Amino acid sequence: MKSLPTLPAPGASFAELPTAADWRRNDLALFATVLVLLLLGWGVARQARAHVQTVDLGVGLPRVAYPAGWTRSSGEDGQLFAARNPAGSSAYRAGVSLATRPLLADDTLDSVRTDVAFLRSRTLDRYRELSAQAVTVQGGTPAVLTTFAALADPSRDSGLSGMPVVVQGQDLIFKSGNQWVIASTSADAAALEDARAAFALFFAGFDLALPAAPAPLPLLPSAATPASDPAATPAAPGGFQSLPPAGVNP
Repeated sequence: MKSLPTLPAPGASFAELPTAADWRRNDLALFATVLVLLLLGWGVARQARAHVQTVDLGVGLPRVAYPAGWTRSSGEDGQLFAARNPAGSSAYRAGVSLATRPLLADDTLDSVRTDVAFLRSRTLDRYRELSAQAVTVQGGTPAVLTTFAALADPSRDSGLSGMPVVVQGQDLIFKSGNQWVIASTSADAAALEDARAAFALFFAGFDLALPAAPAPLPLLPSAATPASDPAATPAAPGGFQSLPPAGVNP
C-alpha cells in the first residue's frame, strides 16, 4: 500500500518570492518588448506612407491620397485631379479623378446627380446607373454615392483590335462652398478587386460615411444613355463642360 505524500510544515513556503533583481530583469524585458513593438509599428507606418501620395486640391477641398505607384495628371476636360494605375491585369487602367462645377441658384443634389449621369452617358458606351445611396462626407455634409457600369474599348486609342470590357465605377457628389465636387473611380469590372484598396484610400480623404440603415435612392431613368446620333446630343447641362471617366486608357 502506497504511503501518502508528506505535507510541508505549517508556515513553510512552496516557492521563493522574487528578489529585487528578478523584478528589475522583468521590467527590462517588458521595456525591451514595448520598444521593439513601437519601432516595428513606426517602420510599418513609414513604409505605408512611402507607398501613398497625397495632393492638396485647394481651399474648400480635402487632401486626397492615391497609391504612389500610380501616374498622376493635372486632369482633363475640367478635372482638377486624375491618377491612374499604369499597370494591372486589365488593359483598362483603373483610375480616380476629381472635378468641380460652380454652384447654380437652382441646383440640388438630385439635379447635379442627373447632370453627371447625362454627361457619363455621352462619354461612356451603354452607361447604366446600378445603384445610388445617400451618404455624408466631411463630418455630415449630405452627398450621394452612385455606382455605374458601361462598356469601354481600351485598345481603340492604340489602334489595336481588342474586346471591349465592362467598366464599373462610382461617383461621389457633394457641395463644398460655392461649388459641387464630383469624386470618381472606375476600373475593369473583372479586375475591380485589385483596385478596391486604392479606391477606399481615395474616398477616405472625403470622410465618407455610410448610414447605419442604408436607403437606396431610386435609379435614374434608362433614357440617360448615349444618343444614336451624336450630332443630336444636346449641350452639357448645368455648367459642366464634360466629365470623362476616371480610368484612363493606355
